[in-house]
Amino acid sequence: MRALLQTARGIFYRNSVILEARRGRFTKGAIPANHFATNLRKLRLEKGLTQEQSAEKLGVSAQSVSRWETSATFPDVMLLPEIARLYGV
Repeated sequence: MRALLQTARGIFYRNSVILEARRGRFTKGAIPANHFATNLRKLRLEKGLTQEQSAEKLGVSAQSVSRWETSATFPDVMLLPEIARLYGV
């Protein structure tokens, strides 16, 4: 479980900590859902993947990836390690 939480933190915090520090508002605590979605999209684009390609590699539908990236839903917690591996987090 600890590894899952560390993986989730990596996805949440990777870019948002830098962004908040630059804004002078670095605080620990909950990160809004849109940060998670924004980071997922940014990581996917950095890898040069489409939503369809990401979905295929993760074994989910492209619609699921789209929902994650728009904050409509979140991925299952058991899928977080696979997402982290895919995006290199």
